[in-house]
Amino acid sequence: MMEYGQYCPVAKALEVLGARMLSKRLSELENVGLVLKKRIPGQRG
Repeated sequence: MMEYGQYCPVAKALEVLGARMLSKRLSELENVGLVLKKRIPGQRG
């Protein structure tokens, strides 16, 4: 992600909400079988 060295509360809020919405959407796609979650050995998370 880009860092500009400035704080903008609106940009930070959009960053957080965007990540949450993407995570939710990926979960929905996984639930209907369009996306497959696969663990990579040695990776956390």
